[in-house]
Formats: sequence, structure tokens, C-alpha cells
Amino acid sequence: MNELVKPLVRASPSRPRGPESKWRRMRKDKLLYLLLSPAIVLVFVFSYLPMPGILVAFKDYDVFKGFWGSDWVGLRHIREVFELPMMTEAIGQTLLLSTLTLLVCFPAPILLALLLNELRMQLFKRFAQTLLYLPHFLSWISVIGIAYAFYSLYGPLNDIRLWLLGPGAERTMFLADKSFFIPNVLLLSLWKETGWSTIIFLAAIASVDPQLYEAAYMDGAGKLKQALNVTLPTILPTVMIMLIFQLGHLFQSNFELIYGLQNPYVDTEVISTIIFKQGIQQGAYALSTALGFIQGLIALLLTIGANAVSKKADEQRDLVTAGKERRHENKNRRLPIVQYMQHCIYRFAVAFISVSLPEYSGDRLQRRPGQHAGRHYFFTRGCRRWKTSRRCCGTTPSYARCSSRSPRCCPARWPD
Repeated sequence: MNELVKPLVRASPSRPRGPESKWRRMRKDKLLYLLLSPAIVLVFVFSYLPMPGILVAFKDYDVFKGFWGSDWVGLRHIREVFELPMMTEAIGQTLLLSTLTLLVCFPAPILLALLLNELRMQLFKRFAQTLLYLPHFLSWISVIGIAYAFYSLYGPLNDIRLWLLGPGAERTMFLADKSFFIPNVLLLSLWKETGWSTIIFLAAIASVDPQLYEAAYMDGAGKLKQALNVTLPTILPTVMIMLIFQLGHLFQSNFELIYGLQNPYVDTEVISTIIFKQGIQQGAYALSTALGFIQGLIALLLTIGANAVSKKADEQRDLVTAGKERRHENKNRRLPIVQYMQHCIYRFAVAFISVSLPEYSGDRLQRRPGQHAGRHYFFTRGCRRWKTSRRCCGTTPSYARCSSRSPRCCPARWPD
């Protein structure tokens, strides 16, 4: 019996675990890191290994002397960049194209994602998404070939014009018109990339809590109000991240599209086409490297600035929201001194009206049995605020009980 009553061997108390080490977490998620490794290798090889080549911008690069044997010239090539005759025009065209692309092509995927999110027929929704995604998988050279065939002198667009305007209309060479160059770039960019760009916004919309839509519907919000007040504020962080990425490319342009649409009639130059013509065609490697260095530096500054502005905007929005909540709480919470002053002013007004207007004394008021026949002008006994009276009884011309808990909130009816 004593053996049964023997206490068991007490296990040593386990030591409290500290924070999990970084290497232990990596070992636990090794399959995820293995899946990520090809992308890391790709970025390292094509983005970080070529970085020492930026020194070519500060050297008088000679192919025969090599990378390290070329003479150091400092900022001479950077000064030459701004002395190029076509550089001012190229910077202006790059900024114009990038700004218009940001204003036109950036909101388009957001609007398209909102429209696709409202589709209820899943079969039609998948079919529409497939059609919208397909142009992304075409190369820009293929898109330019389609554009040449569509806009040609005897292409479908001119045939449609003749069908609408009659056989007397002349055929137009659209690609030879300088005024059509920028709208054409925007149209082709919209057609190719808008559908593919909706993927990230659709994923952000899918993470919105459905209870928010139900609450908005109960408050009487339609589809437009739900999109403006529920969907857009919820996906705003994703929109801001994508906007920061786009602002980083403000001094860059689509080289393949612009270079492919150039012809003897349209010679619009941007920074990327000048880099190609100066560096590859004419062999001025140092000058083109200096131009690319300036472009990358400006993109870095724009990205950092956009990120800082985004953080400030988020902080300001949080402060405004907190201030609104604080004002709402203070509005519902009245200080005792304020209540006392309101009570005194109310009593003074009642006494003044009773003395100065005796014809409206309490005897002429129709009152319920047991109600005080004293000197209340606008309020019955127990009511303190006219707003409360109106909210309880509305415009009811007789005594009414607002609820079983507040039987005294209704003003007296004046005699007919």
C-alpha cells in the first residue's frame, strides 16, 4: 500500500522559452525559402552584379583598355548629357508620356477590378478575365505589328471610316500623324496591361470582410456607396504601394513601344531611345551609362519621396480619425457645470415668458391628468431639451408616449 502512495518522480520544470532564433525559423520554413531562391538568384545576377558597371559613367571608357584600365574623368560625361541638343525635348516627352500613363493607365485597373468584383455569374466572370489577361502575354513587338496592320492605309480602321463617312472620305495614314502618337501609345498600353494589372487589386478586394458590405447595406448604401466607402478605403494600402512603384518609373518610358512606333514621319525621342542610339548605335558607352545613372538616381529619389509622402498621409489620416472619434466622445459627454448652466438658463427663460406673456400661462395648455399646470412654455415637466422633445415625438400634434421608459418627453399641444 505504501508503494502505491509513493509520490511520483517530479519532472524538472521546463525553462521558459525565449524568442525563436532567426536561423530556427528559417530552418522551419526551408521549403518556402527554397521556393523563393530562384527569384533571389535572378535579382542578384541581373540587378546587383552589374552595379559596378556604373563606374563607366565616370571614366573615358575604352574597349581595348578595359574596365579598370580606362582613364578617370569625373563628372565630364554627366555634363555632356545636359549639353546634348535633343536632351531637353527628350526629358519633356518622357515626363509627358509618363504623367499621362500614370493618370490614365493607373486608375483603369482599379475601376476594372471593381466592375469585375460585382459580376455574379462566375462563368462569365472567368471568361471575361481570360480575355482581359491574354494581351499581356503578347510581346510589344507583336502588339506593334498588330497596330501597323490595324492602322494601315487599307486596314480595318480606314475601312470602318469609309463605311461610316461614305466612299468620298479619304484614307488616313494614322501612324504618320504626330498628333496621334501619344494617344496611340496610351491606347496600346491600356489594351495590353490593364487586364493583367487587375489581378493584384482583385486579390485585395477579395480580402475585404463581407460583414462590412452587410453593415453598409443595412445602412442603406447602394453598390456605388459600398464601393466608395467600403472597398476603396480597404484596398487603399495596396493602391498606395502600386502608386509608389509607378512614381519610381516617372522618368522612364516603354522603350520597345516608342522605338517600334517611330518612323520617318514621327521621330519622337525619349530618354530610353537616346540611351539606345548613343550607347548601342554610336558606341558612346560612357555617355549612355551617365544618362542611365541620372535616370536611376531620379527614380530612386522619386520612390523615396513618394514613400515618405505616403507615410505622412497615413499618419495624418490616423490623426484625423482619432480626432473625430475624440470629438464624438466629448460631444456625448457633458460636463456638470455645462448642465447646470443650461438648467439655469432654461429656468430663467420659463420664468420670463410666464411673466411677460400671461395669456400663455399653464392654464391654457392641454395637459394630461396629473400633469403639473405650472409655468412650462415649450416643455412638459421632466423634459430638459427641445431637441429631445422633437426627436421623441416628431411632429405629433398631441400627447404621445415615446416609449415606456421616457413618458415625459413630449411637448404640450397648443389649443386650436
